[in-house]
Amino acid sequence: MNVRSSFRFVVGLLCTDAAAAAAETTTVLERGPHSQVVQTISAAVDAQGRTVSVTNTFTQLQTGLNRWSAPEVAGSLRQSRLNS
Repeated sequence: MNVRSSFRFVVGLLCTDAAAAAAETTTVLERGPHSQVVQTISAAVDAQGRTVSVTNTFTQLQTGLNRWSAPEVAGSLRQSRLNS
């Protein structure tokens, strides 16, 4: 394999990964007053060149992350106020 075809191969792989990363979906599955469970689903290419879905789930912990807004917990709004 010469340098030019190696370069095309590497650029092709990078472009494939960039396109797969662009198709990412993030969803909040569960909310609590100080936590939320977040799930990210993204497309990736496996060793055989097939597109597969990759699922990652994590729990975000933060004091005062969400607030109660009947009948459910809603995200807290962070607002800054500038006084002139």
